[in-house]
Amino acid sequence: MSEISTLMQRGRIMLAAVGLLLAAPAVRAQAPAWQSAFGVATASAFRSEVNAAVADAAGNVYVVGAFAGTFQVAGTTLYSNQGDNTFVAKWSSATRAFVWAQQLGGAGTVYAQTLALSGSSVYVGGLFNAPVMQAGTLQLTNTSTGANTDGFVVKLADAGTSATVVWAQRLGGPDSEWVNSLGVAGSTVYLAGRFQSATLAVGSTTLTNAGIADAYVARLTDAGATASFAGAVRAGGPGADEAFGLAVSGSSVYVTGNFQRTATFGTPALTMSALGTYDTFVARLTDTGSSLRFDWAVRGGSTESTVGHAVAVQGSSVYAVGEFTGTTATFGPITLANAGGSTDNDAFVAKLTDAGTSAAFVWAQRAGGGSDDEATAVAVRGSSVYVAGHFSSPTATFGPTTLTNRTAAQTYDAFVTRLHDAGPTGTFVWAQAGGSIYGDYCRAVALGGTTVSIAGSVGMPASFGTQAIVPGGVGFYNNAAFVASLTDATGLATATAAPLAGLRVAPNPAHGTATVQLPAGLGAGTATLSVLDALGRAVCPAIVPTTALAVLDLAGLAPGLYAVRVQAGGHTATHRLMVE
Repeated sequence: MSEISTLMQRGRIMLAAVGLLLAAPAVRAQAPAWQSAFGVATASAFRSEVNAAVADAAGNVYVVGAFAGTFQVAGTTLYSNQGDNTFVAKWSSATRAFVWAQQLGGAGTVYAQTLALSGSSVYVGGLFNAPVMQAGTLQLTNTSTGANTDGFVVKLADAGTSATVVWAQRLGGPDSEWVNSLGVAGSTVYLAGRFQSATLAVGSTTLTNAGIADAYVARLTDAGATASFAGAVRAGGPGADEAFGLAVSGSSVYVTGNFQRTATFGTPALTMSALGTYDTFVARLTDTGSSLRFDWAVRGGSTESTVGHAVAVQGSSVYAVGEFTGTTATFGPITLANAGGSTDNDAFVAKLTDAGTSAAFVWAQRAGGGSDDEATAVAVRGSSVYVAGHFSSPTATFGPTTLTNRTAAQTYDAFVTRLHDAGPTGTFVWAQAGGSIYGDYCRAVALGGTTVSIAGSVGMPASFGTQAIVPGGVGFYNNAAFVASLTDATGLATATAAPLAGLRVAPNPAHGTATVQLPAGLGAGTATLSVLDALGRAVCPAIVPTTALAVLDLAGLAPGLYAVRVQAGGHTATHRLMVE
């Protein structure tokens, strides 16, 4: 079977080809103002936090996090008194309020770290050491020993103003296992994290630990009302190795994290910097249908420690973010100098080009100041790369922009920044901050329409520009879960540039299917065509002749704003598509 036929069978794109030119925006701009900020505080003197967030095409934001004590959200009271429990909630862009919330709990810790969205299906992943974890009417039994943890994945069905738990799956052995990140493509759910057990059974696959801890990537098949594991692979070596971030594009799965000493990723092997504690890795796997296979792995490192927290992908461009300690860090041919010297962290964002069987760093940028700063989340749409995290430096630089910390005590403030990817270079455009005089942490960034949302936890009271979050039943020292949003019409409008003459997408708005017709003269025999969701994730990319029409199967896509992305003959661009 040809490569084109295989891709057509796997994806929603039955025949594809299109071309489009992007207008390059200015690489310096005033930061957009905060439009909204919402805090979700516990009613008793405990805390809450958001660990992950995603947005749908309509701009609704789904969040997952942890809380301790009595927690009130969307008119629902949740309670945990024996450790952190998990909450999942949906914030409506129409009502500007949370519309539903669900608790995942137990008599112990039930801690969610990641969230993925596909249509009306919401997937949550994390870890638990409670003897029994309660997820709706379902229960998972912990099989680890002592205070060790098992990993979990739970699927919820969003009914608009309510949600129900559909299924729950456990991953674990006698030691500790974590689910750090999730991704979805069709009916396959991918999960990545860390396992410490000597062996780990994942469905019919058994992984063997090569050291203190190994990274893993596993997949679940979502059959609707049930799910089952369908294979897994490990990566690592004799040290402590872990996968933190995961992104999916068609049959390609990208992961980032850290490793010690040496680590193998299938056939590729990496060796860390001689002086470092950790190096970061970025790796790609291919889902062959019957198994997961590593294709390549690359490393970035510093004179001390480098950790990758999150990864995003668009076409052949892969973006990784994290932090590095030490005087300098190297990403392929690029060297970054730490503004804090040898003992403090700077944030980094790096771009790689995926060449199929190999990858190489193209550019890298640092951000921060004289204290600890880190990037924790990344999202991409068009040429705009959004990075979020937190900084404790008195002043932190993001290219031409300097952010000032709210306190001289060097506690963290939240930040979000946009970079412009010009291909061989990446440049900071703007940066914006928010928080309190206490410790504030940002762990998520989500794109919905022209809205950029970040989420994490803030001390009380907190401010995001003119938007204030004030205490509501908690002490000033308590951290509260928050979601803050701003509108970046300029950055996100790069996904809707005027098409080339002769390019047509019809009907638009579309329902069920849409047809794309290519203009002539693209100078390429084939094109890559993808549909992008609100997070900039490619839905089932396909390689097709540029001489053909493309019929897009939109079945299963939630109503809202999407984009059609084209890569052909050196042109890369996107076109707006409204799905009804």
